[in-house]
Amino acid sequence: MTRSEFDPNHVVEELANKRLTNEDASYFQMYRKQLYMTLNFLLNKLDEPKTIDLINSYLPSLSYSMFSAYAKILAVYFFRVPEFGRYLAKGIKLDETFVNTYVMDFSQPIPTDEDIKNGSSCPLLRTSIIAEMEKAPKVLIKSMNINLMSEEEEKAFFSKHPKLFLWTQLHKQLDIRENIPFTRSSSSNKWLEPFKLRTIFYLFFFREWLEYVKSVIGKCEVNWDYIFGYNEMLPPFLCYLRSNSINKLAMDCTLHLLSCDKKLINFFIKALFSKTSAYNFPAVIDAMNKLDEWLLAFCKMQCQLPEDFDARYLESAANVILNTEHHQLIARLLQILYNYAELFPESGRRIIYIDFLLRKPFYKLFLHWDDIVRNYFHQLIVFKLIRAKRSELHRKGFWYPEFSGKGEQFEAYYDSGVLTPNNPNAQPTIENDLLAYVRIQTSVKEVQDQLRGVSNNYDKDLQVYAPKAIYEYNSFVERYNRWEEKGESKLPGLVSLSVLNGKTINFSNVNSKLKQN
Repeated sequence: MTRSEFDPNHVVEELANKRLTNEDASYFQMYRKQLYMTLNFLLNKLDEPKTIDLINSYLPSLSYSMFSAYAKILAVYFFRVPEFGRYLAKGIKLDETFVNTYVMDFSQPIPTDEDIKNGSSCPLLRTSIIAEMEKAPKVLIKSMNINLMSEEEEKAFFSKHPKLFLWTQLHKQLDIRENIPFTRSSSSNKWLEPFKLRTIFYLFFFREWLEYVKSVIGKCEVNWDYIFGYNEMLPPFLCYLRSNSINKLAMDCTLHLLSCDKKLINFFIKALFSKTSAYNFPAVIDAMNKLDEWLLAFCKMQCQLPEDFDARYLESAANVILNTEHHQLIARLLQILYNYAELFPESGRRIIYIDFLLRKPFYKLFLHWDDIVRNYFHQLIVFKLIRAKRSELHRKGFWYPEFSGKGEQFEAYYDSGVLTPNNPNAQPTIENDLLAYVRIQTSVKEVQDQLRGVSNNYDKDLQVYAPKAIYEYNSFVERYNRWEEKGESKLPGLVSLSVLNGKTINFSNVNSKLKQN
């Protein structure tokens, strides 16, 4: 498959001019016969009952290497034998109405083949982590993140990647000399069932197909609608995600797909959390680990989440996780929000980091009984909620004493539209920074005031942790100031203050000093 005389790049010029030398033709006729023989061998293998049993009772230790090898070859042959590729794409393609009605609508589960046959209705999902899920927009599953290419760009793109696009033309040129169509050596079509039924082998194939296409196009940013088979194979995969847990193979596919269409992150998150029970600790941890992998993929691509990222849905999931009151789950959530804060566009940042974290859960997190949770939240609001350096805000005239005791008036001014991103003259980053700064400072002051007995803003049961929390928060502010003074570009990682200092503090003295002040 890698011999130079069989490389379509060898005859790009001849194909472009619709001519093929006799020498090249003889090479490719030989190669075409080998393609047909190998493809028939693989399809016959997939027809065998033994192989079907291995697919249905998949055990990685027995079948992983074999399925990977089969899938790699079939992914290449999808393009090199266009008749096979067209037949497979047609065989697995889902009806567009089915896709929009069931796959993209998260208010109801995917019906089984028996449900569709009997016309029975499907009950709403009841075991999801989100009690009431919003309906996903009913849009066609197509790549939407890249503009269509012009005719000149299209020709250049096709010529640049002959391994994907010129095989049909090559076969036509060969047929002029000798017409040898691909024919199955067996009349059975059972080999198609693992693809149509979206079995584990379908995931093997789709993963290898995506890897092969990406290996051919390299780092070129292209519209995947131009890639033959993409729009046929994507909906069945999304249907698989709706109906099944996201295993390692499916996860590999999602990571590849994010580079094809970044907007798919919304679907992946909903498909993941809609099947996760808040009362299943391992399942919630696994879901957050997968979320971590997807966000890390955006870091590697060096780009933010899409502007239409569904931050409301993620906020709902985060709220459910916080309400479990399980300190390990909460710490993992805060770790993810800290590590990937820069990925969120301003609209998502406002929803999750400012309007959510700095509202209802603020006191529970700031004064949490667990040191790790409490310190993670302190570092999140000190290092990540404000994107501009605090010294820059101060130089612009934004200093906390100016807003002391005026938090509500300031927020009314902000929400009036003068400072909102809807204002064409506004700077969303700076305005969100200022809003976050005021809310943080106001909330911290309210913690101090209640400790002194001059206000009552949060549950008195949390007050026992207030002296320690205030000390820790101020320590992280000092750490931030030292980081600014050093001029370092990379923010420090999360760490508990006890680990950072390596010593125990007498908080009875801190408590008395705070009350005196």
